[in-house]
Amino acid sequence: MEVIQLKLLSNFSTDEFTLVDLNLVITSKNKLEKAYADIKSENAQFCSIEELDLLLDKTFSKYDS
Repeated sequence: MEVIQLKLLSNFSTDEFTLVDLNLVITSKNKLEKAYADIKSENAQFCSIEELDLLLDKTFSKYDS
């Protein structure tokens, strides 16, 4: 399978594609699956854009100095 993939990739120049770390993809997928499960089970916490903006302002000001 790797040989086929490498052969296909050789048809492109290196500026036309990016190799992705599979571990990063799996980690991201796991995080998304957990978030989705939390939403479905109604255990997720939500906030408004305004609340998020205030939280970000507080966080940035904490590390500004």
